[in-house]
Amino acid sequence: MVGYCACFVLLCLLARRTYAFPPENDLDDMCQLDVEKLKKLVSRISDARSFGCGQWTSNSKGIMEEFLQKDLGKCNANEIENLAELVTGLKSELQQDIQSAKSSLITSHTQELGDLKSELKSELQTLSGFYAKEVNTLSSDMRWLTSEQSKSAQEMNEKSNITTKEVQDLASLVKNLETEIKKVASPNSDISRDLLVETRHLGTQLNEAITKLNKFSRDINAKLADAMTLLEAHKTDFDEWKKIEAKRVRFFFVKTHFLYKLINFPR
Repeated sequence: MVGYCACFVLLCLLARRTYAFPPENDLDDMCQLDVEKLKKLVSRISDARSFGCGQWTSNSKGIMEEFLQKDLGKCNANEIENLAELVTGLKSELQQDIQSAKSSLITSHTQELGDLKSELKSELQTLSGFYAKEVNTLSSDMRWLTSEQSKSAQEMNEKSNITTKEVQDLASLVKNLETEIKKVASPNSDISRDLLVETRHLGTQLNEAITKLNKFSRDINAKLADAMTLLEAHKTDFDEWKKIEAKRVRFFFVKTHFLYKLINFPR
């Protein structure tokens, strides 16, 4: 009896060795381990595919969907080996897709960096030309204001000289008239009264001339003050515009530097 049992056990062991089946407990452990690993790998592959790192082939997709619906605890060794080969192939394909996407991303960033450099260069040239034009315009405006100031000052001096001369002539004439009155007429005569009226009239004209001269001086000073205010306002606006444009230039530099760091970031 013992001999029959020993022969039966020996035949069973020989049969298991002939068909190369692993022990049942080991097969169950391997199936459980592969379930977790393969499901994680499939999840990672699906995530990568959803980001455009390649396209599923219909055959691979069908096999993987079928695999996810199976209870791998009931799979035999051949099915698990086939799934392992499929996963290995998918891993290789995914690595190629990721490398291709990485190369495409670097190429895209390099192209964008080149475009930004060209845009920045063009922007700087435009800004330089615009700055030069604005500076020339500002210089022209300052020259015009200086010229207007000189003209106004010259005109004021000329008119002041003319008006002053008129006032002086009137004052001299009034004095002469007063002198003549004293010489040729008595205070109660008609001639004396007429000369006094004329003298008062000339005195009134003298006062009007002085008033006009003062008003002209005030007008000239007001025009000069307005011109200087306009010049200062123009300079202030130009300074504010330069600050805004400087911020734009700094933004382009920061953006270019960021893309350069992104392209050269260690992967």
